[in-house]
Amino acid sequence: MDVWYQFEMRWWRGIVVSVGVGVVLSGCSPRPSTLDKQVEVFADLPLTCAEIDPAATGALRLFGRGLSRHAEGLTGEPRSHDRLGQSLRCLQTFEDPIPEGADLPTTGAMRRSVVIEVQRSTFPHRPWETTTTIAPDGRSSDVIDRAQLPGVGQDSTTWFTRGREGDMSAHTKTRIDNLTIGITTSGADWHDSSLTARDSPELRADLRTGADAIAREMAATLPARLPRVTTGAFELLPTPAVEPTLRVSTPTITAWDPCALAGPIAVGAGLPGDRTDVAGIETRGCFWSTSWGFVQVRSRAMDFEQSIYRSEYSGAPKPVTFATRTAIQVEYPSDSHERCTHAFDTPFGTTEGRLVGVVTIEAHVVRGASRQRACDLLTPLSAGLTPHLPSSR
Repeated sequence: MDVWYQFEMRWWRGIVVSVGVGVVLSGCSPRPSTLDKQVEVFADLPLTCAEIDPAATGALRLFGRGLSRHAEGLTGEPRSHDRLGQSLRCLQTFEDPIPEGADLPTTGAMRRSVVIEVQRSTFPHRPWETTTTIAPDGRSSDVIDRAQLPGVGQDSTTWFTRGREGDMSAHTKTRIDNLTIGITTSGADWHDSSLTARDSPELRADLRTGADAIAREMAATLPARLPRVTTGAFELLPTPAVEPTLRVSTPTITAWDPCALAGPIAVGAGLPGDRTDVAGIETRGCFWSTSWGFVQVRSRAMDFEQSIYRSEYSGAPKPVTFATRTAIQVEYPSDSHERCTHAFDTPFGTTEGRLVGVVTIEAHVVRGASRQRACDLLTPLSAGLTPHLPSSR
């Protein structure tokens, strides 16, 4: 048994003994005491995120707005515990980083992400006591637009925070007896033919609506799925010394090898036979020298938004289509050459509940040539290589 747990049990029992002695010594007949009261509390949490998913399916689907969802649903590490209780953290991202049509959308959602954190406290909740409103997590100076969320659980609070890059997140925290449900939502919207992932009144409203709806659904459905026990109001709930063993493999995501294009495929697309291989695990590359510069095909185990839309490109990205496959064309400035890039969404695996994987085909031309020249040279090369790239989501 945990040393802290033994100490806390002795502390609570010491209170009970002291109060009892005080009653005897006072010569008064003992009155009914809250020390004898029994309360019903939650005894256990689900072991995995797969067991949490059904409790939030409806609200998650609405929050995702029809964006693509990873087939596994909510993902995360198995349940953990310490002397304060148990916890389970689950994640899910909905996104479509490659739009349909010849232009980027002017409005609408590109990505919606959610983090669900469920905690079961070792300390029973005593409903007859006056309790304070749930406080937001983190520093009070970081909390924006805090408000109560009536009708959700026994107590709910909602608020916003802003990330280091300006991204807005909405939070909702709900308590039901010794169970706490925390929801964090974030996202990115298309805006005026470009991407904004920072903040807007529309995005902020959507994130709060999503967080509140997920919390509301989970508060209504999750408690019925959890076992409950009756215990003394001043008794600490036992925490298992050892959690059930559950192996969760987190394999390293291996990026696709661009040099698989070398040989007849590359020659057929208009590239020379010789190439240079840059080996790696999460980033791999293949280079071809040409009379006007060089071509590079790179493969990275990164999410598309971070890799492309948050990079330092020049000019607005735009969709380009090769047969039935759409890529994003991005132009980059450089001190020594001009570069034009076609970026393809090619998931290789999942990280933190989000599909990751990007393949780029890049044309680099010597300084003095125009950036449009780089794009003109790149287009027929991409058309020839596209059928041989990894599939998209």
